[in-house]
Amino acid sequence: MNRKGKVAVTLSALAITEHNEKLTAFQKTLKSLHSEISLLDPIEDHDVESEAYDKCRKVLAAHPDLAESM
Repeated sequence: MNRKGKVAVTLSALAITEHNEKLTAFQKTLKSLHSEISLLDPIEDHDVESEAYDKCRKVLAAHPDLAESM
């Protein structure tokens, strides 16, 4: 990524306290260490594979410049 670009994350649901706390910690860490990387709105998939697939495809289509990390 060369410390630039956009990233996306998936999680089951923001209503789950643990998931929300982990996302918040990731956002803070990303901002403090790599301010040139932007985080898209999280993808809530509710642990449903088909929902995750559909939502991820939409995000990838909407953000063709999404950073790739290996």
